[in-house]
Amino acid sequence: MLAFIDESGSIHPKDSNPISILFAVCMPERVHRGVSRQLYSIEKLILGNEMMRELKAADLLNRRTFARIEQKRELVERVFSVLASLEITTFAIIVPRPTRPLKLPKDYLPKPHAFLLQRINALAEKTNQEAVLVYDGNGMNVQGMNMASSISNYIFRVAEFNNVLRRVVDTPLFVDSKVTPGIQLADLAASVVRQYEQNRLINGVPKGDVYLSAIERYYQIVHGKTMDDLLNDKGNPLYGFYKMQEAQLYLDEDPDN
Repeated sequence: MLAFIDESGSIHPKDSNPISILFAVCMPERVHRGVSRQLYSIEKLILGNEMMRELKAADLLNRRTFARIEQKRELVERVFSVLASLEITTFAIIVPRPTRPLKLPKDYLPKPHAFLLQRINALAEKTNQEAVLVYDGNGMNVQGMNMASSISNYIFRVAEFNNVLRRVVDTPLFVDSKVTPGIQLADLAASVVRQYEQNRLINGVPKGDVYLSAIERYYQIVHGKTMDDLLNDKGNPLYGFYKMQEAQLYLDEDPDN
């Protein structure tokens, strides 16, 4: 199983977004090969020779695109239609913006990432697979931390003392998102969840707001692919879309840092 991981917003007090999202799209490798073909065909059909180098939320999921660029709006609709048909599982960790920088030990994995790995491991356990973590090699950053080292250290540490995360391969992959459709889907989905949460669309879409109406529809597609019946190693539920409290971000801080 491949677990494609990306984020929308950043876990940092100076980030412009009040909420950040850490998102995973999990799928069998054979499904990812098919996704590559499907997305290429859609882009070629709609954009022709003006094909984008990469499907990025920053370019596609904004009011300007929906108001002025009909082709890109149609492209987004087709992409989420494809996503709805795929054999995938989605997870989201919804993170409030910290009020101060995190003071974590060197190469320590922040709680949102650990929570996401718990869910990926639980899915792999349930489906009797191994999970390979695939990250955006250009975009993943938490206050300059060494993501690869932090993930590997966390997996080794947790696996050694608790015999958990045994389904997660201990060496993550960092890839070029331009040639990795799974990362592009994770990027788009993460942006949808962030905009849904920031605009509090759970309370309803403002009347006549075509853009937020589309975001709400895409959110239902993305959320419809999650699983809420997974359990951690202690038998406690792991909800697919998990909303953190700010205090949880500081639980592992180093008092001497």
